[in-house]
Amino acid sequence: MTIKRFSSGFSLVELMVGIIIALLGSLVILQVFSITEQSKQTTTSGSDAQQNGALAMLLMDKDMRQAGYGMNVTACTGPCAGSGFMGGTVNINDSGPRTVAATPFVFAPILIMQGAANAPDTIVVSYGNAATTSVPEYTRGDMRSGTDSINVNSNNMETYSVYGYSLGDVLVLADATTGTGDVIQYSGADNTDDRVKHETGSYQLGPVTQAFRYNDGVLPVYGGGSLLFNLGPAPVNNSYSIVQDSAGRRNLVQTNNMTGSQSIIAADIVDLQAEYGKDTDNDDVIETWDTVTPTGANFAALNSAWEQVKAVRYGLVARSIKREPACNVTTTLPVWRPDGTTTKTFSNVGTNADWQCYRYRVFETTNVLRNLIWTP
Repeated sequence: MTIKRFSSGFSLVELMVGIIIALLGSLVILQVFSITEQSKQTTTSGSDAQQNGALAMLLMDKDMRQAGYGMNVTACTGPCAGSGFMGGTVNINDSGPRTVAATPFVFAPILIMQGAANAPDTIVVSYGNAATTSVPEYTRGDMRSGTDSINVNSNNMETYSVYGYSLGDVLVLADATTGTGDVIQYSGADNTDDRVKHETGSYQLGPVTQAFRYNDGVLPVYGGGSLLFNLGPAPVNNSYSIVQDSAGRRNLVQTNNMTGSQSIIAADIVDLQAEYGKDTDNDDVIETWDTVTPTGANFAALNSAWEQVKAVRYGLVARSIKREPACNVTTTLPVWRPDGTTTKTFSNVGTNADWQCYRYRVFETTNVLRNLIWTP
């Protein structure tokens, strides 16, 4: 007798239960993966904010440390009437290629341009890079015309010499009485009568032919006793500002006013604030931190007011790239301490309606203007 054996299997109900269990398991796995991925993105975006802020501070600090080099000068007791040119206005006539138009600049190591209604500030940093001297010459006589070469100060023995200049060096010819100056470029010298030339044309820098880009403008006639600063072959007049791009992201942008170039140096920097540190009683101690740019009833008073500025303190806010789903990750606006104690708010962060959906990092530091503390 043959016994038939039937293979047993899963019933439809069992299959349905198995499928449901598998789906539930998949949902749990996907949920865990989603939470892990969100956590990863939050960590990564926080790291990006940390890196962007640190990079911005590094590049700004590099400029700040050199601020004022070649611009400081002691009081003149000889042929000139002025005691310096700090706070003067310098015109740039640049015939070279530029992406940003040249603007007159303030002859000072640091200029803080306060943003209106708590908008981000703009910080302007200026310095020279002459290799041989940081002390200006004084002109011996009046210029006959704006294209005339410049007689520089001779020594007491009346022996004439022009030294410390190289072809292409950028100079600032400044009137310490009116507080106005012009950028020119050194094109040679006539040592027979101690004259500095600023001719148009070009010169050879190694294998490269360079144009005298700052000598095409017509200068006013500068009188005797004017100052001639040598700022070297590549002086700096950089501004740091927050600029919003077409995608709505705010970035820290550096604009070089001397060459007309502009570049983003750090992304997602949403606020920048700064204050001057001032020694108001000349005791080498900073008594005041404020946002007031020095002023004066006349140029001599303006020059003295700028000499009080001995440091700058600035802070910036870097924002994470990731917008968090729950818009409660940041509940209070970021703050900084300009004088080391008093708390001030980065109010511009709150101008975005969704500011609470992002995470922020605050960076702040102080730079002493060592090139103003030391004077030749």
